[in-house]
Amino acid sequence: MLGDCKGLQRLHIGQGVALNATPSKASKAFYGDAYRFLQVMGSVHGKKDAGIDILRFGKSAKCFSIKEGDETRGWNDEEKEEFQSLLRAKLK
Repeated sequence: MLGDCKGLQRLHIGQGVALNATPSKASKAFYGDAYRFLQVMGSVHGKKDAGIDILRFGKSAKCFSIKEGDETRGWNDEEKEEFQSLLRAKLK
């Protein structure tokens, strides 16, 4: 549905992107859900990965988390960067 909103300049997603998932698994699932939006934004902005630059994600563990043993923790910065890199690679 957001693929039809060609004038978007920023999209904030506050939670529920990747709960108990690695960046690799999360990027695959997110791309499956958002590929049309990402492709349209790339076309509109003249840069294939422009849709990723528009996205902003919440900082809490409700947005990205992974379970380690009995504990669940939020992703660290490296895991978030890996997620975005993997999404960019899918758009090239």
